[in-house]
Amino acid sequence: MNLFKNMKRRTLVIGAAAMLLVSITGAAYALYGGRSNTVIHEFSIRPGESDKKDAGTLEDKAFDPTKTVDLLPGAVITSQPSLTSNVDYDADYVIKVEQPVVKGIWYGQDGYHDPLSTYWSHDRWDYYSNYPGKAAGETSVIYYEGNEPIKPGEKISNIFDRIEVENFDKLESKFSGDIQITAYMRQHTDNSLKDHELMQNVIEGDGREYKIDTWLPDTEEP
Repeated sequence: MNLFKNMKRRTLVIGAAAMLLVSITGAAYALYGGRSNTVIHEFSIRPGESDKKDAGTLEDKAFDPTKTVDLLPGAVITSQPSLTSNVDYDADYVIKVEQPVVKGIWYGQDGYHDPLSTYWSHDRWDYYSNYPGKAAGETSVIYYEGNEPIKPGEKISNIFDRIEVENFDKLESKFSGDIQITAYMRQHTDNSLKDHELMQNVIEGDGREYKIDTWLPDTEEP
């Protein structure tokens, strides 16, 4: 009888020790949690302007319209347009030059050709896109992309140095027309020039298929 009581007491002690071991083991796997302080950065975003009409000022003070009448092949027109930024952010820019094509023989080729060519001495263009007109009434268009953004308030002078009448062998008839120069601007971002975002937007906005080239045939050394 006493032996049975002793065995029961030992069993109880062993059971209590096992419970304590389980309790200690469970506590060893407990995870502590918490949080840090909060850092607050205030900011504001202003509405963008996707069709700002006066983002830049394009002007050509060197051009004299009284000296562009009855020009002969090879004649030189003084033209030195400048672009001034009117926005307070760096902007990519594209210059579009468009003119009607003329029927005639040019270096032995009979057909429709650009009547004028632009010349410049700077190195602001790396890429361009050309869409020549090939029939009566069509317009020849070329787009030039600035290789660096224009700064707020910056003025880029002498986008072109001059315009020349092409050396036609023969023109079908007297021709009158105009050459139009337009600047497009868009906010500059880290990849906007790499991806040619403005160039593509302007070309496709004009209803043309986007393409780009790196050969600039009318570049001259200063």
